[in-house]
Amino acid sequence: MARLTEAAAQAYPNSKKLMPTLLTLARIGFKAIYPDEETVDEWERATTSGPRKAFDEHPPEGEGWERDLDRGRNGWERFDYHEEAYWKRRRADRA
Repeated sequence: MARLTEAAAQAYPNSKKLMPTLLTLARIGFKAIYPDEETVDEWERATTSGPRKAFDEHPPEGEGWERDLDRGRNGWERFDYHEEAYWKRRRADRA
């Protein structure tokens, strides 16, 4: 874990307080193991937002969207004046 955090610090030198996400650490670890391979995410991601405590959590336009449970708190986040829901679906070229 310490080696991955050091690698993240080298990748993001302008960050004063580094708190890498698990996905960022996984990508850095992948690059360390397979330096010639390009990391391609198989998911298309989107965010919808609405007013605080009145958000209906509608998915983005289109079909195949599912809640992205890896982001936020089980796929959503509440801020001071709004809420956001996080969504993902498989890329058409990866299905």
